[in-house]
Amino acid sequence: MKTRGIDDPSNIMFEDEGGQIETRSWDDLNDEEKFNILNTPIDYPQQNVEDNLDADEINLLNSIRSSGMSVQDYLQNIQGEPIVQEPTYKVDDLDDDSLYILDMETKVGEMSEEEAAQALSVAKQNEDLYKRQIEGLRKEYKEREDDLAKQQEAE
Repeated sequence: MKTRGIDDPSNIMFEDEGGQIETRSWDDLNDEEKFNILNTPIDYPQQNVEDNLDADEINLLNSIRSSGMSVQDYLQNIQGEPIVQEPTYKVDDLDDDSLYILDMETKVGEMSEEEAAQALSVAKQNEDLYKRQIEGLRKEYKEREDDLAKQQEAE
């Protein structure tokens, strides 16, 4: 009966014809009422999937969702192939500051907004050096973007 949401057989909630909730005991029910309870499809409570998953499992599910593929297609796509993280940006669409912060996050990991602003401020203290860094970063990321585009065309 627990699978039917009944924890206490002496305290079963019913809705009568008038919409009123009444409490009855299993022993007080007629055979038809008992049969209806036992033959009602089991309605399992919704659980938050993340309650039982670790971070890697959550990341995998999010990757499958964001790919737009079915689970089967996603698994077939990655079998035997190295995982390539496709950029979600175009280098030419990024302003200099965004490109610098993206590169910093790629190298040191996720940063808070305050850390990113501080790193950017330090980098801009020497404007000429900052401009040369940005030119180099833009060239490097553009080459990666072009290589990825060529790979995708070849597939």
